[in-house]
Amino acid sequence: MTYWIVVGSEENMRIAESRGFDVFGFKSTRRGEVSRMRPGDKLIFYLTKIMKFGGMAEVTSEYFEDHSKVFKSEKKPGEGLSLSGEG
Repeated sequence: MTYWIVVGSEENMRIAESRGFDVFGFKSTRRGEVSRMRPGDKLIFYLTKIMKFGGMAEVTSEYFEDHSKVFKSEKKPGEGLSLSGEG
């Protein structure tokens, strides 16, 4: 199991939380890092504007690409993982 720190907005973490952490998106520039994440790994969310840790989720799937727009503040669609977690 590996722990990964995900740096981003509280808004995107709250969107993931409201969906039951079923998916989380990453920019395509993080493809290499995201593709190394495995089921059982933990994501720790660090929230940039408030400079605090906001929650943790567990990866439940291998990396996949889905270009659906889920997160309001994302500038472009990217890669994703299925998750389970808590805020």
